[in-house]
Amino acid sequence: MARHVWERMDQGCPAGQARVVSRNNSMRPPLAPLELLDYRSPRDTDIIQEYFVPVDRFLPFMDRFREILVADRANVISATVRYVTANATPALAYAPDRDALAVIQMSNVGLSAGEQARAEAMTRRLVDAALEQGGTYYLTYQLYPTPEQLHRAYPGAGRAFESSGAASCASRGRHPSPRKARRRSDTRSPASRKSFSPF
Repeated sequence: MARHVWERMDQGCPAGQARVVSRNNSMRPPLAPLELLDYRSPRDTDIIQEYFVPVDRFLPFMDRFREILVADRANVISATVRYVTANATPALAYAPDRDALAVIQMSNVGLSAGEQARAEAMTRRLVDAALEQGGTYYLTYQLYPTPEQLHRAYPGAGRAFESSGAASCASRGRHPSPRKARRRSDTRSPASRKSFSPF
C-alpha cells in the first residue's frame, strides 16, 4: 500500500517540476492527479474519517484517539488537523456552538468480513471518544457508527431527515443511506466513489 501511494506521488510531481502549493489545495486536481487517490484492491481499501472536537477538549480527545489507533494496530496513512468555526446554521452542524478542531484521518482497512467488523468496532470507539468530549463526526463516510451515536452527535437529525425525505429511515433508527451492503463491498477507494449525502 505505502509503495503504491509513493509511486503515485512521484508521478504527480516529476523531478524538476517544483511548484508552490497551498496546503488546502495540495490534494486537489489538477495539482494532484486523481490517479493519486485511485486505489483499487480486492483485499483492502483506503478510508477517510473526520472527527470534530471543541478546541478546549482537543487534547483529551487526541490522547484517546491515539490509544484507540495504537491498540487496534490501525494502518494509518495520514492525519490532518483543521480549524472549524462554530456554525449552528446547518441542520446537522459539526460545530454548532463552539469552535472546533477537526481531525481528518486516512487509513487502510481490509475488506474481509472480519476486517470490516474490526474497522467498524474501532470507528465506534473513535466516535464515542469524540462524543465524550462534546464533539461530532463526519456523517457521509463509512456507515460504521450506530444510529444511537448518530443521534447523540446530531440531536436534530430526526427533524433533518423528515425535511429531507429520509424520515422513513430515521424513524426506524437507521442511517438514511441506501445500499449499505453494496458500498461496503466496493473495492474502489473512497475518493473514486460517488459520496452519498441525504441533504
